[in-house]
Amino acid sequence: MKNPFRRIRRSLVMPLFMLGVAFLSVPVALYLIFNRADRERQDLLLRSVQAQGRLVATALEPLLRRSDPSAFTNATETLAPYIDNSNTHVRLLFRPAGQESAEGFYLVAAAPTIGAGDFQRESHELINLGVLGTVTQSCSGDQPEARNFHDPAGQDEVLASIVPVLTAKGCWAIVFSYPANDVVGAALTTPFWQRIEVQDAAILYVGLAGITLFVFLAIRGSVRRFGRTARALRLGSGESRSFTDQNEIAELDGVAAEFDRLVSTLGHSAESIRRRAEDNAHAFKTPIAIMRQSLEPLRRGLADGNLRAKRALEVTEQAVERLDNLVDDARRLDESVAELLDPPRRPVDLSRLLNQMTKAYRALAEGRGVVLAADLPEGLTVLGSEELIETAVEAVLDNAISFTPKGGRVELRLVKSGARAEIDVVDDGPGVPIEHKERIFERGFSLRSASRSDGETHGGIGLWTARRYLQALGGGIEAENLAGRGLIMRLDLPLVGTV
Repeated sequence: MKNPFRRIRRSLVMPLFMLGVAFLSVPVALYLIFNRADRERQDLLLRSVQAQGRLVATALEPLLRRSDPSAFTNATETLAPYIDNSNTHVRLLFRPAGQESAEGFYLVAAAPTIGAGDFQRESHELINLGVLGTVTQSCSGDQPEARNFHDPAGQDEVLASIVPVLTAKGCWAIVFSYPANDVVGAALTTPFWQRIEVQDAAILYVGLAGITLFVFLAIRGSVRRFGRTARALRLGSGESRSFTDQNEIAELDGVAAEFDRLVSTLGHSAESIRRRAEDNAHAFKTPIAIMRQSLEPLRRGLADGNLRAKRALEVTEQAVERLDNLVDDARRLDESVAELLDPPRRPVDLSRLLNQMTKAYRALAEGRGVVLAADLPEGLTVLGSEELIETAVEAVLDNAISFTPKGGRVELRLVKSGARAEIDVVDDGPGVPIEHKERIFERGFSLRSASRSDGETHGGIGLWTARRYLQALGGGIEAENLAGRGLIMRLDLPLVGTV
C-alpha cells in the first residue's frame, strides 16, 4: 500500500500550502513589528508634546501664581505666543481650592480665541464630554494618555497634554489638543494600519500574492491539461489535441514537443510491430505449407512394413504442426506488444459482442458434449477494442470448454458492477490448485500437457494474452475456485464515461 503522505509531499498542493502559509505569516510578522514601532513612535511624540506643555507651564507658572483668575483678562494674549502653529488648541482652566469635582473648573482662556459668550457654553460642553474628568485626574498628579473627544463645535480633537499648576488659590490646568485630522493628532491616535501608505502597501502585497498564485495555478493548470491530453490520447478520443496545442506556458513548449514526439514514436512503433508480425507470419507460413505438402507424397510412397519410416514421418508432421503453432503464437505475441503500446479505445457494445460469440461457441461446445448457457443483459457499453476484448474472452471460453467434461456446463454471464462491466465465465472443470491461481496468467505456463493425444499443442499464452489485453484497456481478470463446481473467471472492463 502506497504511503499517502509521500504523495502529498510530491504534490503541488504542498508547495501551494507552504506558499499560502508564507504569505499569511509575513503580514502577521510585519503587523507585530510595525505595531511595536508605532507604539514607540506614538509614545515618543506624546512625550514630546507633553514636554512642550511642561515648558509652557513653566513659563506661565510665575504669572499664574500671582494672578487672580477673576482679574486674568489678558490670558488669551498671554497664551497666543505659545501656539507653535494654527492647529494647536490651548485652553487654560482654573479650579478654586477646596473643589474636587470636575464641575469646579472654569474655562479662563482659550487659544485660538473664542467669543466671550462661548466660554460658559464650552465649559459645560467640556464637562459633558468628560474632558474635565481627565483634567481632575491631572490635578491629582496622574498624567493621562492621549484620547479623542469632540469639541463644542462638533469637531474631533485629540487631547494630547494636560499640565497642572498647583497654587494656593487652586489648580490651574493648561490643556493642549490638536484636531484629529491634523498631522500630530492623526499620529497620536490613528492605528498605523489605517494610514494611507500602509493600506497602499497592503494592496501591493495582496496584488503580489495574487500574481504569484496566478502563476502557480497557471503552471498547475498546464500540468493538468497535459494529464487530460495524455488521457485523451490513451483513450483514443477523437477530440484529443497534441501537447503543444494544449500548452499555454512558453517555458513548457520543449516538454510538450518531447511528449508529442514520444506519443508519435509509440504509435509508429506499434504499427511497425504489427507490420513485422504480419510479414514474419507470412514468411514462415509459406515454407511450413511447402513442408506439409511435401510430406503427402512421402506418406503415399512408404511401404506398409516400413514402421521406422512411418514413425519418422509422424514425428516430422508433429514438428511441422508444432512449428506452425509457434508461428501463430509468435504473431500473437508481437500483436500483443503492439496493442499494449497503442491500445485502441472505442465504445464497444459488449452485450452484442458476447451474444455473437455465444452463437459461434455454442456449436463448438455441443460438439464436445458441453452445454453453453448465457445470461447477457442488453445496454452495457464499454470503452476498448472489440478485437482485444474478443480475443481475451475467446481465450477464457476455450479454456472453460476444454476443461469441462462431457455433460458439463459452461455459463457466460454479464453483469454491471458499479462503474464497470463484469464478464463471468463459470465451468464444471477440475478448478485450479491454489498455488497456481496466479501462475495460470503467466506466459508459457499451462496445466495441460505440452502435447495431447488429439494432436493439439498449447503454448500457455492464452490467459497471459487475455490479462495483458484487458489491462491495456483499463480492465483486469482473476480466477476463483467455486465450491461444488469448477472455476470462475471474472473479467472486468470500464463502462463508457467512467474513465
